[in-house]
Amino acid sequence: MMRTMLWLLLTLAVIAPCGRSWASDDEFARATLKGLTRFDVAVIRGGYEYAGRIDSVALQTSIELRLRENGIRVGSKTGQLLMVSFYGFPAGDGGCVSYGRLVVLQEVSLLRAPAIQTFTETWSVDRLDGCKCADAGQHVAESARSMMDSFMNAYLAANPKRSGAK
Repeated sequence: MMRTMLWLLLTLAVIAPCGRSWASDDEFARATLKGLTRFDVAVIRGGYEYAGRIDSVALQTSIELRLRENGIRVGSKTGQLLMVSFYGFPAGDGGCVSYGRLVVLQEVSLLRAPAIQTFTETWSVDRLDGCKCADAGQHVAESARSMMDSFMNAYLAANPKRSGAK
């Protein structure tokens, strides 16, 4: 069992970063956040019993609150989606492997056919670590806060608040 979990961890560590599109947290990805003022928010959870320990509604509410506290509106059908996903896998002895990801997806049109619209990932941050399965809910909340800190730093770097602005 432990050997299987080690292989799973290795696979996630190697393949997950390779499987994404070009998005990450660099100057080019941050530039795609410039001028955005509103986001839809979605929370996805998965993985055995681990998912049952995550309160998706509370997690989404805390993310939306954090956006609003920073002057970012939250609404439906904005063309920008901030999506947080968490997956957990039992690792034996009461432990879990936790993978979290926060991505910004934006609606885009194809140059060759502007009527064709789709979404693409433009900014992202990932977390891969372990926790006790019994503490999964608290662990996910802390991971989400950490990923939101990274997002807010990137967002505010691309959209500095003007002096005198609230």
